[in-house]
Amino acid sequence: MLERPIQDRVVEGLRELSENPYKGKLLKGKLKGMWSFRIGKYRILYQIQDEKLMLFVIDVEHRKHVYEK
Repeated sequence: MLERPIQDRVVEGLRELSENPYKGKLLKGKLKGMWSFRIGKYRILYQIQDEKLMLFVIDVEHRKHVYEK
């Protein structure tokens, strides 16, 4: 579980992404089709589903580990 200050920053990041989901970085390679949004040393890994007007969060993890899965 993430520490409370990180949780708060993630919630704020999700608010930003709800206004502009393309604010993150489009990933390549085995993660093609996914996006990454930076929250300090953490990343929100997500997909944009335009047809449903939905942002699907896949993971929130420290940057060392988020791309390994």
